[in-house]
Amino acid sequence: MDDAVKHCTAGLSIWEWASNDRGSDPDVVMACCGDVPTLETLAAVEMLRQHLPELKVRVINVVDVMRLQPATEHPHGLSSPEFDVLFTKDKPVIFCVSRLSLADSSADVQANEPRQSARAWIQRGRDDHHAVRHVRVK
Repeated sequence: MDDAVKHCTAGLSIWEWASNDRGSDPDVVMACCGDVPTLETLAAVEMLRQHLPELKVRVINVVDVMRLQPATEHPHGLSSPEFDVLFTKDKPVIFCVSRLSLADSSADVQANEPRQSARAWIQRGRDDHHAVRHVRVK
């Protein structure tokens, strides 16, 4: 429980238990925000481990998307050095997030290079909240 409180207070953190980079430079950073995107990211990381066991993956979970803003743009934002410690300076970043989360916060991943890829669920047709869809699928 202490780890969860620390994580939520920080607004984002590396999930060591889901990562296999062991504090070294990862080959890829998998970031996620939201319940369903987090489950999808963890499933993707598991598949990467099965098919590319030598790939070093860092998993970052975000609970406060405003932490992704530059510190100069938002009081919750990260400084460039803080951002680089988490997301590295040069490794690919794949960010899985509910589009609703981004729209609600007007947050963008710090756009300091094109290596970052943000993917979001795009609703087509029904206008159900993602939590309703998740329950319906079960």
